[in-house]
Amino acid sequence: MRRSAMEPAANLAALVPPDRWWPLLPTRQLKRQPTALERLGTQMVVWRNARGEAHAHERFCPHRRADLGRGRISGTNLVCKFHGFEFDGSGQCRLMPCEGSAAKIPPGMAIRRFPTLEAHGFLWCWSGSPDAMPDSVPYLPALAGVPPLASADTEMVWEMPIERSVEQLMDIHHTPFTHPLLWLSLSSKRNTRMVYEDLLLEGEHWRGTARFEPDGGGGKPFRLPHQLLFPNQSLLDFGYGIYLYATLVPINRERSIGWVRYLVKAPFPRALSAISNWLEARFVQPDDLAVLLANRPARGGLEHQCLVKADTFIAHWHRRWGHLVRGAYDDEASNGP
Repeated sequence: MRRSAMEPAANLAALVPPDRWWPLLPTRQLKRQPTALERLGTQMVVWRNARGEAHAHERFCPHRRADLGRGRISGTNLVCKFHGFEFDGSGQCRLMPCEGSAAKIPPGMAIRRFPTLEAHGFLWCWSGSPDAMPDSVPYLPALAGVPPLASADTEMVWEMPIERSVEQLMDIHHTPFTHPLLWLSLSSKRNTRMVYEDLLLEGEHWRGTARFEPDGGGGKPFRLPHQLLFPNQSLLDFGYGIYLYATLVPINRERSIGWVRYLVKAPFPRALSAISNWLEARFVQPDDLAVLLANRPARGGLEHQCLVKADTFIAHWHRRWGHLVRGAYDDEASNGP
């Protein structure tokens, strides 16, 4: 794990809860060229220097507001393509070529740095106070010993707010109806009644086993252990050493991005993970999106949904999110009929 020096993150109080880790992108996507992206309502540039250290900064050069995502890396510095100004990992300007190497650099010639940490195959950004920033990113205990990089990712860009997108991480009982072929490969088509066993909704780590069975009992039940780290990490355990991990982050107030990752603790993990992720991207996610994009109101929440017992995780998430993010659902009425 490589950790950046702690600098203040953007004021995200109106978008996400404070003091949380959010994935910016999988580390395998962080190459030797800068990458421009929008996360948490903020325009960022992420880059890796010659020493392998990852950084996240404000995207635009303070000189003439050029896009630093179009720049390049020189040693341990990020170089602006427009005029060649160089910035180090702390965000301070170290060279203004037009002024010469002996020139005094103005205090304002700097780019804001966002606190980051590499862990579990992602580059994460901290949304809270630097003083409260922990030394590690939490992870699901069930994945201890499962290599995060022995996998492939399915990237999902959803034209939906985080409040609606994250519901899909917790919605299990849609599977028999939205993905009938997948369901038949896992269970019986008659197993549509779902109840939670061993439910634990305390603190940040929520657990429960979804038991599917025919209505009225009888038949062989199908059990699917489910875990969630609030607010944005989810895990399904399919057994046989195969796990479905997913995590989400807001792009801005109206859009989200996330990654689905099949983690395999079994022979041929890379091949099995790649095949599973291909099936997810080809057959599962398109069906989910077709349904979710038509949902109204766009932001979800409890007021406009009549949830049932099988939605226990979703209901608990919305109650906690609404408590932590002031005004999270204030604009629901404007999000459609």
